[in-house]
Parts: sequence; C-alpha cells; structure tokens
Amino acid sequence: MIEPGADPTDVRDRIARGFERFALDAAGRSPLYVEIARTVAATDRVLTFLATMPEPKWQPNVLLAVVRYLYGTPGSGGEFVAVVERRADEIAEVMAVRSTQTNEPARCAMLLPVLARLPQPVALLEVGAAAGLCLLPDYYTYGYGEHVVGPSAHSGVKSPIFSCRAGPGSRVASRTRRPPREPERRGRGSLARGAGVAR
Repeated sequence: MIEPGADPTDVRDRIARGFERFALDAAGRSPLYVEIARTVAATDRVLTFLATMPEPKWQPNVLLAVVRYLYGTPGSGGEFVAVVERRADEIAEVMAVRSTQTNEPARCAMLLPVLARLPQPVALLEVGAAAGLCLLPDYYTYGYGEHVVGPSAHSGVKSPIFSCRAGPGSRVASRTRRPPREPERRGRGSLARGAGVAR
C-alpha cells in the first residue's frame, strides 16, 4: 500500500524489482513463471494494482497463487496480465485474505498417495527450512472424500485431519489412486542452510 507522501513510482519500482528477482530464481525451473514475472514487472497497470495493497501482498507468490487458484494456469505472461486486469477486484478480494505458507503440512496430502505406492518402508528427507513439518505424513490424518487414512489406533497419536478434494475432471482426480494406508517409515531427516537434523 502506498503510504501518504510516498512516491508511487518508487513503490512500483520496488514491486517490479521483486518480480524480476523472482524471475531469476525461477530460471531453469519454470519458463512460464519466468515469463509471467517479467511481464508483470514490465506492466504498469499490474504494478499499480499491487501498489494499492499492503506490502506483504507484493510477494510474487501471492499473486501467482491467487490467479491460479481462481482461474487456473495461464498459458503465457500476456494471458496472466490480461486476467489480472480483467478480474482485478476478484483477485484483490482473495489476496486480502490469503498468504503463502511454505511450512504447510497439509501439502503432505498430495505426497501421501505417491509415498504409499513406493516399496516400503521409506525414509524421508526434507530439504529446506520447513521446520520438518512435511516429514511427518504418518502423524496426520487425511480425508479424501469418504476415504480416510490416518495413524493406527494403537499408535496413540491424536492427529490433525486434512480434508482433501480434487477438482472435477482434474488430472489429480483421474490419475491418482487414494492411498490404502499410511506409508511405513524407516527414518526421517531434514537439511537446511547451516543445520541438519536426522532421526
């Protein structure tokens, strides 16, 4: 949000630099995100739109996630910008109440079907600063519609429940089999800059 007395051009420049940095980080991993971030950084109308919001909402991940959540994955940077310009009010409404959270253990709901199909037991290694929360898929309960998977009753673990839903016609719904049980874990560990933990 542009503070009283602040130069709007300076604010837009800061936001643009953030998207340019994001493009550099995404290089070699996601050509589409590189294109989108560079297009946003060069589009005054989108930068002005973002400048009306509080500074935490200037993170590229927030805008990218909300547009994908509401309208799916755009095919190009130009398509992304067109969606933002056409649907700015709807996007702003969702951005106001959403934030990114890299330490979200509910993402384990997407990993569990894959882990359960691997030869058992498995050892888990998490790389990055996610506090080890994604190393504990066998400590959570997942509700895939009416199909529920969770720790066995004798484990004594009272686990949080993550409800999961795949959109109609999505590749997740059509190609991913629901896990019959929790994966059997042999070990877990994490690696982060300056620290390593294993157990």
